[in-house]
Amino acid sequence: MKVSLREFDQKYFFSILLAFTFALPFNTLPAFNSFLMAMLFLLWIFRIYDSKGAILFRTSLDIPLLGFFVWAGLSLLWTADFHESLNSVIALGKQIFLFYLAATTVKTMDQFVKILCAFLVAMFIIDIYAVTDFFTRGGSLLNRSVRAGSFASLDYNLLTCLIVIFLPLGFIFGITVDSKKIKNALTLFSLISLLALFLGYTRAGWITIAIQLLIFGWLYSRRIFNLILGGLFGLLLILLLALPLVQQYNAQIVETQKKLFADTLDLRNFELRVEVWKFGFSQIKNHPLLGHGFGKEIFSKLYYDTEIIKNTSHMHNTLIETLFEIGIPGLLLLILCFWKILSRSYDLYKTSDDSFINLYAIFMITMVSGFLFKNFFDHMFVGNIAEIFWILAGLLFLRSLKENTPHFH
Repeated sequence: MKVSLREFDQKYFFSILLAFTFALPFNTLPAFNSFLMAMLFLLWIFRIYDSKGAILFRTSLDIPLLGFFVWAGLSLLWTADFHESLNSVIALGKQIFLFYLAATTVKTMDQFVKILCAFLVAMFIIDIYAVTDFFTRGGSLLNRSVRAGSFASLDYNLLTCLIVIFLPLGFIFGITVDSKKIKNALTLFSLISLLALFLGYTRAGWITIAIQLLIFGWLYSRRIFNLILGGLFGLLLILLLALPLVQQYNAQIVETQKKLFADTLDLRNFELRVEVWKFGFSQIKNHPLLGHGFGKEIFSKLYYDTEIIKNTSHMHNTLIETLFEIGIPGLLLLILCFWKILSRSYDLYKTSDDSFINLYAIFMITMVSGFLFKNFFDHMFVGNIAEIFWILAGLLFLRSLKENTPHFH
């Protein structure tokens, strides 16, 4: 029985999108993800052709996002490593495609929810695996010689960044949903994610979650904000009181691995970041407008024989990294992209009378703010993390969520 392309598109397009969404947080099957993305791209092009372009529409993010892509592409003309920049520009093109794919193809509330559920189920599996793997490898609650996420397919920084993205989603909808079963499931998800975050031992991740809690509380309810603020203040007070006791105990221990939270209390990693930021700015001054070429590996390839690269392979800051790669124009365009996403989220938060969309807007403000803070100390806005980010951003700009029609049709 023959099936036309239109019939295949109508029957299977969203199923393929859902499978891709579920597979995206995992870092184990890049070939499978690429295959699904290629199918989605071909079907999306067919949809544009079949609708005579009717599925396309303008968004407030078009100019900064496409401008950022064009400027990154132009860096191929002066890049220090053409191959690295070409691969990075292609990767950016894929991320932008996913933004427009999400914005133009999700038509119903049911589809919207299914995409978010696919992400959360995938993240729940990752969290459980990370926690189980941590204890299987002899991890300790007292030091980070073993970290959750320190396995081949998912390092602890990537795990932390995924948690920074998805924990707010599970938490926000978990405390507001009416269904007891869903509330219990999302509460369990949030607790497992918090445990995985703690076992990953990334201080920036812990602080990020605290900031996200405060932002959520401020937007959702002043009473909840005061409770969160009080809880965090109490926790900080306990930590400050315990710190001298831990330091006194560690002073008596010779073996580093037996010291309590030795790596967590060591500020050497932060000092290394400050050193590489200073070095990066010293090189940025040479090419402040054009940069050195788009791509995360440009920095390490340029300065592979320097002392700074022996301690870190990149600049651990997305904004400084962007400034180094494609100069001031590229940085301004990226900042404008983030601003447009936050502005769109805030507009929906203030104007939409749909409770689900209102909560999603709160989630996006909370998530993007935390994501930016986390990436002030690292550069994780690449690969599948960036692809996930742009899908979630695309859902903000659905045609059915235009300012004059806040409801799904």
